[in-house]
Amino acid sequence: MGGQRGERRRKRGADFGTDGNLFVATDGGGAASSNDANAVIALDRQTLQPKDWFSPGKTAFVASPVAFQYKGKHLIVAANADGRLYVLDAASLGGADHRTPLSASAPYSTPADFAHGALATAENADGSRWIFAAAGPLRADAAFPSANGAVAAGAIAAYKMVDENGAPTLQPAWISRDMTSPTPPAIVNGVVFAIASGEHKSADAPLVAAQHVQRSKPAVLYALDAATGKELWSSGTAIGSFVRGIGPSAGDGQVYVVTYDGTVYAFGIPLEH
Repeated sequence: MGGQRGERRRKRGADFGTDGNLFVATDGGGAASSNDANAVIALDRQTLQPKDWFSPGKTAFVASPVAFQYKGKHLIVAANADGRLYVLDAASLGGADHRTPLSASAPYSTPADFAHGALATAENADGSRWIFAAAGPLRADAAFPSANGAVAAGAIAAYKMVDENGAPTLQPAWISRDMTSPTPPAIVNGVVFAIASGEHKSADAPLVAAQHVQRSKPAVLYALDAATGKELWSSGTAIGSFVRGIGPSAGDGQVYVVTYDGTVYAFGIPLEH
């Protein structure tokens, strides 16, 4: 890979690919001259040695990649600060020049407004593959065929994987209702559980902890139809604090939400039998 010694790259979360390798996404870490800056990197699962990489250029990756199989291919999707989602072939992340993805979405999010770890994926009952991303304010030219109201603060964006000109491509599907600082969603039984975290975020001068808490507001958990983004249910005023960077988790018929004040909330969900 030829990474420069002494430079520190911030690694977003890692994901095991369906081909057995480990994939990480990085930002520039203060310099963007080496191969492991602003890149999605494939690592050998036993030695953790770099095997391949893809970089779109000078903009950083801002969320953990997700890995899945699609029509016999091992694919990776990663979100970049340029507001795009990149679809990569795990067998050759960026082609011969390490710069060529299988496809890339049109920009839809303002730079750096993806939540960390903001991608989720699910396979529908009909075999279709979907990608869900949490993002801040949308670009004015973002085009989705289905919307669920005006978006000012943030939203969950849904894409369906389709074949276009022989390449796996992310087709925009829907945008959720407006959400304040949404976190990565969880998908259960065809329902997208997403949290409007309520966390105050600003590009202004850093706030002390007390100011940060004061300017944040209680989180709300939403259940959204995975095919349309339509709101099915919300927790309303049940949650008493904001959520800081942690998406919902699900298991045993419950969806769990952990708030900044250390409280764990459990909400029951219907199970298929």
